[in-house]
Amino acid sequence: MNKSIPYCITPTPDGAWLHTCNENLLLASLSKDTDNKTETIILETFKNALALFVEIRAALKKTCHTTPFIGGLYLVDGTEMQNAMITINGMGETSAYSSTKSYSGTPSAVNLQFFEDVLGISNDKLKYLESNLLRYMKIIQEDAKRVTAETIGILTCVVGYVELTGTTVTTFTYVTATSTTKDQFDKIDCGCNDLDKFNYEFNIVKFNYSPVNSVASKVVANENN
Repeated sequence: MNKSIPYCITPTPDGAWLHTCNENLLLASLSKDTDNKTETIILETFKNALALFVEIRAALKKTCHTTPFIGGLYLVDGTEMQNAMITINGMGETSAYSSTKSYSGTPSAVNLQFFEDVLGISNDKLKYLESNLLRYMKIIQEDAKRVTAETIGILTCVVGYVELTGTTVTTFTYVTATSTTKDQFDKIDCGCNDLDKFNYEFNIVKFNYSPVNSVASKVVANENN
């Protein structure tokens, strides 16, 4: 694998997860039977997604009148994120909706359930990242305790690969929590026992990024490996 791209690797029975180990949550899955050419394409898309986080933050600074983020915590609502995203070539909104969920279990299990719902990835696949996702959320929680903003949010990105078309898909998901949820979130002790019916109210906006030069994200099926 390309060691010039900063990422962590978490093995799974079917392959591995590539993910960031900092305040920006970026994920990509590699199966065991991924060939070298496809792996290179996925890694390049992963690298481009890392750069997009920087571009998104720069766009937010231009479009927002207040501080748009602290560390990995975003302080803008969905509309403000949309306004910033549309200034980036190749970025387009795909959906926006609200959701209310009631979770129970350990803080780690509740956190995993939350990411399953938000990212649309099944437990069977995401469970191998449970400890990593909890560590990420602890960082976000510490940032949240430092601010009094009405809106808090997290921005995640998942790089996928579509075998049928031989293309990568870069999906950004922006999740904002209501003030009630923020108050509950601030008080959670991530090392405590089970949480009983933790009600989570949040809003989600999803974006897909397609590079202007789509050839860069396509594997030519008839090209020799």
